[in-house]
Amino acid sequence: MTSSTEPSSGAGPSLWRHRDFRRYLSGQAASVTGSAISSVVIPVLAVLEWDATTTEVAWLTFLGQLPPALPTLHAGALANRHSKRKQMITGDLVSAGAPAGVPVAAAQLDAHASRRFAQRGPAADEDRRRPLP
Repeated sequence: MTSSTEPSSGAGPSLWRHRDFRRYLSGQAASVTGSAISSVVIPVLAVLEWDATTTEVAWLTFLGQLPPALPTLHAGALANRHSKRKQMITGDLVSAGAPAGVPVAAAQLDAHASRRFAQRGPAADEDRRRPLP
């Protein structure tokens, strides 16, 4: 008779005892959390900081969905030929680095907006923000 503390013959050792699994799980949790936060924060910042219209936010959301969709077929063929571990690490590093481009784009957008504002004057910009009757 076996005691209740011993694993049954069909069950293997727990995955929680494997260091690689714990590292993988924590990395994936961080990646998914960052992606979820970015998908909410970027459109909110576009509206609050850049006064983006509904159409601009829709385009921003659409363009955010394109990178995973475009290379899918080619990436699948390439993925079978290379190390899965290196692919996962590279993909997570690229995903972590991509939001770093948002402040750069914001700075360029601010520079462009200030040049446009200087050329057109404040009255033209206020006409755009005036609510419809």
